[in-house]
Amino acid sequence: MPLDPMSALSVAAAVVQFIDYGTKVVSKGKELYKSPDGALYENVELEAASCRLQSLSRKMLASLHPEQLGALSEAETALENICHGCNEVSKLLVSRLEDIQLPKDLADPDDSDGNNAFREKAQRKWHSFRQALKTVWSKKEIDEIADRLARLRTELDTHHDKQFALVNRNEQQIMTHLLQDHEALQDVITQFKALSIWQEKEHEKTRRIFIARAEERFRRKIQLGLLESLRFTTMKDRDEAIGEAHQRTCEWIFREPDTNEDSFPWSSFTEWLKSGDGVYWIHGKPGSGKSTLMRFVSTHPLTRTNLGHWAQGHIHTSAFYFWNSGAIEQRSQVGLFRSLLYDILGGNIDLIPAVFPEEWDEYLELSKHDVPFTFKNYSLKKLIRGFTRLISQVSDNSRFCFFIDGLDEFEGDHEELAVYFHQLSCSPFVKLCISSRPLTVFKECFKLRPSLRLQDLTASDIKRYIEDKLNSNVRMELLIRQNPDEAVKLVEEVIQKAEGVFQWVSLVVKSLLKGLGQKDSILYLMKRIQQLPADLEHLYAYILSSIDPIYMEEASMVFQIYHAAELSIHEAGIDMKVVYHALTCDLAQALGDNDCVLCCKDPGFDSISDHMDTILRTRCGGLIEIHEDKDRYYLSYIHHTVKEYLMQPVVWDSLLAHTSTNGVNNFDPDMALVVSWILLFKT
Repeated sequence: MPLDPMSALSVAAAVVQFIDYGTKVVSKGKELYKSPDGALYENVELEAASCRLQSLSRKMLASLHPEQLGALSEAETALENICHGCNEVSKLLVSRLEDIQLPKDLADPDDSDGNNAFREKAQRKWHSFRQALKTVWSKKEIDEIADRLARLRTELDTHHDKQFALVNRNEQQIMTHLLQDHEALQDVITQFKALSIWQEKEHEKTRRIFIARAEERFRRKIQLGLLESLRFTTMKDRDEAIGEAHQRTCEWIFREPDTNEDSFPWSSFTEWLKSGDGVYWIHGKPGSGKSTLMRFVSTHPLTRTNLGHWAQGHIHTSAFYFWNSGAIEQRSQVGLFRSLLYDILGGNIDLIPAVFPEEWDEYLELSKHDVPFTFKNYSLKKLIRGFTRLISQVSDNSRFCFFIDGLDEFEGDHEELAVYFHQLSCSPFVKLCISSRPLTVFKECFKLRPSLRLQDLTASDIKRYIEDKLNSNVRMELLIRQNPDEAVKLVEEVIQKAEGVFQWVSLVVKSLLKGLGQKDSILYLMKRIQQLPADLEHLYAYILSSIDPIYMEEASMVFQIYHAAELSIHEAGIDMKVVYHALTCDLAQALGDNDCVLCCKDPGFDSISDHMDTILRTRCGGLIEIHEDKDRYYLSYIHHTVKEYLMQPVVWDSLLAHTSTNGVNNFDPDMALVVSWILLFKT
């Protein structure tokens, strides 16, 4: 019975399907038979891929192990699940592929030979056919497994894409932050560069400051060194030795002269200070108080105030007191210029390089290179040149005013000194107030300059001094109440006889106070005045003649020791202990071990100064007196005119006669001083 077309078509399709199926079985059987490892090529590749997938899954799972990384994130958990799925499917696939492989003992047809070769070959063919048939039957299952793997792979790729996208976003954020950080870094670098530039500038500024400070230290060292080299130890001795003006005395000099009251005309000192120029000359007798007046005006505030009208700016002042009883610097031009330069430069230290340019350059260069040096002594020529440079530093708003006392006590050419000051005063920026005795050389040089004669103008000061000294005495107060008119006459007698010599008045007042201490009446006080010589020289002679003859030998020794000390020490004021031990000790005592020799020799006195004061009053008539300067006691003449009087050959020889025999002096004052210095050296 013929088949209907649809049935025939179905049969034909089944035949084709069978033939295709059989062909696949034969083809795969043949491939298995020929395969060296008993597996199809496509299955080998699939198995290899599955094995690689297993290996990668295991590695990925190992990297996600919680023990190593702690708790997993959501993404990492999903990745772990995918890896487990891949691992399980790959194992299943490998297992199914192994099932359709030829057995290992039949895998290679060339492995056996001999009698069983044919049988084994036939057996291999049968197994190849059977495995091919399994392959055809298992393909659907294997394909399903492969599809599962593909889906897992797709899922894994999707996960990776997400992770990589997240990584990309993180990278982009990192790059953004890096770019922002780069910009910030650029700002930091810019700021750092600016800071570096600022630091370099600051370092340079600091370096310049340090260099400037080092330079300033060098400059300061040289300034102070040069200034100190001008100073000498006795620079202020004469100034300090001059007594303070008695209260309310000397003030008249700042008043205008009244021609109706004053018998002797004098130039207005105030007017000269305000608008005058050149030299103002104060002259007078020895002992008239010139030094006291000079000290008064040089330190009085009104002097500087009045000079301010002339200077119209800064005024530089300095004072120097010549003293022929002092050290060599106190009676020489060298000492004069050193003192004036020291005073002015001390207040204007920046002028030192201009005043001493050669010395400045030399010492500064040595100082910069740490070369040791000592400041040299100044010659008179260098000092004059430096003083001239100092004067040249003045300007329209600064002036110099110098006060020079005792030109007659200068140990040198008086005329040369007077001419120098005259020439100096010709500068419109300089004026000088000078005092001296009225020597001819000074009269000629300063006769046309403003001046005053001191003894003509001190009557009121002398009267005030006498009244203040005497009226404070209890005995004198009683005498004034009893005989007021006689007391007035007593004062007038002293003023008239003094003739303006303050030193004479001072000695007379001491004599009057001594008489008051001895209960003298006004009558006896008047006799004392009448017996005293009216001039200083005769007064000094009278004082010496009044010394008890029994003390004259010791008096001569004191005067000789003092004079020898002046010559050897060259200082104003002789240490009291030097004279005391020279007078009271001998060589044996000086060389002995007695440590008590420096104590007062007379137990009736509390101290050496007490004992020495008594010796000076009773043996020397008070012509030498004790002065106290801090902890130091020193001796000096009451006035430089005492030395002038004693050094007259006739007077000095009469003093030496008291220690001489047949014209030979038995007393060696130099040896006495050696004894004293040994004692002082031992202490």
